[in-house]
Amino acid sequence: MGWQYFLLKGFSRLLCRLPYSLVLRLGSGLGFLHYRFGRSQRRRAVAQLQERLGVSGGEADAIARRMFRNIGKTLLEILYIPALTPEKLERWVSIENRHYLDEALTGGHGAVILTAHFGNWEWMAARLVRAGFPVAAIAETQPSPGLDQLLNEHRAMVGLAPYARGNALVAAMKALKSGNVLGFLADQDAKANGVFVEFFGRSASTPQGPAVFAQRCGAPVVPAFIVRQPRRGQRIVLSPPIYGDAEGDHETEILRLTEEMTRVMEERIRRYPDHWWWFQRRWITDPKTGGASDVES
Repeated sequence: MGWQYFLLKGFSRLLCRLPYSLVLRLGSGLGFLHYRFGRSQRRRAVAQLQERLGVSGGEADAIARRMFRNIGKTLLEILYIPALTPEKLERWVSIENRHYLDEALTGGHGAVILTAHFGNWEWMAARLVRAGFPVAAIAETQPSPGLDQLLNEHRAMVGLAPYARGNALVAAMKALKSGNVLGFLADQDAKANGVFVEFFGRSASTPQGPAVFAQRCGAPVVPAFIVRQPRRGQRIVLSPPIYGDAEGDHETEILRLTEEMTRVMEERIRRYPDHWWWFQRRWITDPKTGGASDVES
């Protein structure tokens, strides 16, 4: 364990002594600093908002400012997880359309949760666990080992089983086949390994993971996104399950499922544009070459 772990751990303990309302205000302030001084990410976010949503420069800048504030809140909320008692979790996070996930699990093949870097996905997973769902997640290994360890400790506190990409994917597949819920963040550029589908009017390399797991295990895909409420609290919105065709051609089904999942994701982002990370290089991979495009976004 390095110094980064102890620094983050100490900061987390300090935050957990504060009222949640103050944590939100601090997070909003932190996000504004990110907006103010993170020039390259701010410019990319504003440019992509204008290109993909067709909004004016002023509107794009306002959305980006709110987005950075939301990200700041999410960051501090993740560090606040040790103070997140079951009672607080139930009071602060509601679930809309729970019956969609219940329906998806009736087949006995588990369910794939499709989400994105949208809102506080860590709290969403924690709330679904609290609601009685056996949730696991495919998690990216963080560049900082200290941050990675702290995140996994916090996930364990709420009963979430994280699986790192790589060898752990076999265990994740077994968990899904055993009837668990397996979550994916599937909104980042997948480079040459992705399948190209339309996303906000432009072809984007999209992760195949959710579709591949769903098709191989016969598991439905349930899109799930967590939305901040105007004052305080958050709401998980579940969408109708997306089903694969076990008799269909594998590659055709992977493409169809990925297209349908991407459509649902785009609809949710359009509705809450300040919840998604618009500074991502989402369209960086050239569909013709599979390499980096000359256009940064």
